[in-house]
Amino acid sequence: MESHQSSRYGCFLLLVFTFLIVPPLPVCLAQNAPHPTASSETLGIQSATLDSLAAELQRYVDSGQIVGAEVLVISNRHSIFHHSFGWMDREENMPMECNTVFNIRSMTKPLISAGIQILLEEGMIRLSNRAAEYLPGFRDGNAANITIEQLLTHRSGLPMTILTGFGQFDDLQEMANAIGEEGPESIPGSRFWYSDAGVDVLGAIIEVVSGTTLEKFLETRLFAPLGMSDTGFFSENSESLISQERIASLYGGNRGTMQKFWQSGDNPLYPFPWGSQGVYSTPQDYARFLGMLLDEGDIAGERLLSPSAVRRMLTPVSRMTTPGTESSYPTGFPDLDVYHGQMTLLYLDREGGDHSMPQVIGYGGSDGTLAWAWPDLDLMVLFFSQSRGQTAYLGLESVLHDLFVMPTEASPSVSVADRYQSYIGSYRADFGAFEEAEFTVLTRGSKLAVDIPGQMTFELKEPDEAGWWTFTLTDLVAVSFAFSPSGSVKEMLLRQTTLLQKDVTVPDTVPTVPDSLQPLLGRYPLPGNQGVIAITYQEGSLILQGLSSSDTLLLESNEAGVWVMSTIENKSLSFVFDSEGRVTSLAVCEIVHLPRIIPF
Repeated sequence: MESHQSSRYGCFLLLVFTFLIVPPLPVCLAQNAPHPTASSETLGIQSATLDSLAAELQRYVDSGQIVGAEVLVISNRHSIFHHSFGWMDREENMPMECNTVFNIRSMTKPLISAGIQILLEEGMIRLSNRAAEYLPGFRDGNAANITIEQLLTHRSGLPMTILTGFGQFDDLQEMANAIGEEGPESIPGSRFWYSDAGVDVLGAIIEVVSGTTLEKFLETRLFAPLGMSDTGFFSENSESLISQERIASLYGGNRGTMQKFWQSGDNPLYPFPWGSQGVYSTPQDYARFLGMLLDEGDIAGERLLSPSAVRRMLTPVSRMTTPGTESSYPTGFPDLDVYHGQMTLLYLDREGGDHSMPQVIGYGGSDGTLAWAWPDLDLMVLFFSQSRGQTAYLGLESVLHDLFVMPTEASPSVSVADRYQSYIGSYRADFGAFEEAEFTVLTRGSKLAVDIPGQMTFELKEPDEAGWWTFTLTDLVAVSFAFSPSGSVKEMLLRQTTLLQKDVTVPDTVPTVPDSLQPLLGRYPLPGNQGVIAITYQEGSLILQGLSSSDTLLLESNEAGVWVMSTIENKSLSFVFDSEGRVTSLAVCEIVHLPRIIPF
């Protein structure tokens, strides 16, 4: 969840399987743990539940979704499950060990928030203070009025990042001042926009106000009081005592194609401690921090934060969006939406109700580390991997809900299954990466859902007038069903829409083009720097370039504004306009057919 586009969003992944001799499942023994080991049965959780969790996690390794992971489950402040899976370094045949140290990336952000809360409580800063009071780079231009509160809530208007390389600046304050000089991309306070840059600024403010380095401040004021002895920054000028040999190698890529990009002995990734990322930790250490939040700032009888400070962190402010986009942040927890507080992720009941305490709190890092806590259940789960680009967490959230939350909920009525019976079954995919894969339609609670192999089970909204069942998680994906003459379902149609933002820096006015078509012309960059789609005008027709090896003629749009491609049957285009009639984005829609495997 840093300056890279988050890979946690998106429905279809490359399915490539790598077969390895997988190391046996080790049981982790508590080391300096504040949560004593206990039998799950004594806490009301069946051992079979934990066996199912272990099997699911091992499947992630076996299928190539992750290289390795360490997982800790804490119920009623007792460790009931602590195991490692897969590899700490696959190429060196080093199994994942218990109490491995992980690069937790954006899970640094809640720690920065806690540091800010300490300064707030001591009266050294106020939420309404402006960054310009501490950093000269913010004293001119549009950045002058950005407040600490806006920085804490990703409402500063600052970009995701200004970095073009890790070694661009010499220290944190130099980087923060450059961020201020660059200025915000939108009006401060006007919208939520996930910003690594904003959190780096917060880290610099901590340094200026405290009179010490960010690293020393967090070590003395947060890590040491919490007993987080295996937590600290690891950078070129860091004073951390973390042993490199304990740090897991880092991998990145898609399922089955994970490639190592850092290992012990390499130079540190970070030139100096940042605010947005850079902390390394263990599941047990981070559980101490998470437990402190559940205890309203208390740790072993000592007050670290006041209850009001914790409430500030855990109060929802904005709907969370996927970093770098306006799309809703995905979650595998059914019936929950994700909000953002003061550097915390907050999972709230989609249907409303009392939001004074979210149902789930937590955070994640883009190298594959995640932590969740259920306040009402007094339950914490920490999943630490080192596989950047994996989306296993989405499926894991669904699994955690089914294993630990669903048993406390009422079972759906039989009428639910009866209502959806005609759709339930398996459908064979034969497109892209999903060669011979089976998609399963099933019921999830009171809703129909689609299980996408290797990813997660997606709940569906009720169908619209055209018969499309939109994914609850995202409006960009939907399914519909086609029936045989006998009335049984014969296939499922899967529709995915990709929104491409228009490049407004390139003029799109071309002489001789009809006024009605002028707004459509332009460049629409593909995600992940994969190229650009261009809409041009040639010989009286719109032409699409960049989606295939040759130019594609666009046929006249229908009443709904949908343009059909002359040579690509399963794709179509439409344009998204703002209130002033300007095109903001291009919607590329693709429909694939999945025949039913066993027709009824």
